[in-house]
Amino acid sequence: MKATGWIIAGLVCLMAVSLTLPPAGQAESVTLRWKANPNSDMAGYHVYWGEQSRAYGPPMPVGNTTTCQLDGLNPGKTYFFAVTALDTSGNESGFSTEVFKAISALAPDPAPPEALLSKISVVTGRAYTTASGLKVGDKCYIDSARTFTQVPSKVRDATYILTAHADRKRNTSKFLSFTVDRRVTVYVAHDDRLRLKPGWLLKFKDTGLNMRNSPRMSLFARTFAAGRVTLGGNAGTSTTNMYTVIVVPR
Repeated sequence: MKATGWIIAGLVCLMAVSLTLPPAGQAESVTLRWKANPNSDMAGYHVYWGEQSRAYGPPMPVGNTTTCQLDGLNPGKTYFFAVTALDTSGNESGFSTEVFKAISALAPDPAPPEALLSKISVVTGRAYTTASGLKVGDKCYIDSARTFTQVPSKVRDATYILTAHADRKRNTSKFLSFTVDRRVTVYVAHDDRLRLKPGWLLKFKDTGLNMRNSPRMSLFARTFAAGRVTLGGNAGTSTTNMYTVIVVPR
């Protein structure tokens, strides 16, 4: 077949171009499909593409098939595609109808959510830690096997701080500090055997609720804005328990 017989608009027609989404984080792909050339001496097709209309890079031979997948296209770019047909004598047709596809830009990785409660600092330097899902049977302290035997529904499943039982006698106005990333209610469960409460705890409201980790502990509450929260010492004795701190978003 003479080459002049191939240069006819629409002789090789592209069908719809579809976008195949690859695994997250990889470049995009497109799948091209076109109608077969009906001539008996068909040898195959070339696929062309580029970032400007009718300004393509080198051809890619795809054989005698009517579909082609192109991988590794850059997100955020628009690509233009065309196909040519080749006969057994090596003659190549003109370009098919051009199609284009804008490759979706990859969404940036979402920032990890900030922790409700972080950056715990303790005067004694002990490694206080946090736990979530507060319930009966959970540990109270980092240095004791004591567990909670009663947890009111108001604070059930909340985030709390495992304090150190060894710090129960500490009596300073600034003992424990931590950061909250939003407005919260801070609950302090304080041993009922300590009838004289530390001064800093007087700024909290007695909720009338109780927890237990053997003795009864009254639950006090105070609202704090996002930022740094500082609590004083437990002001206990060798025979009383260290407090527990519970943090609930408002």
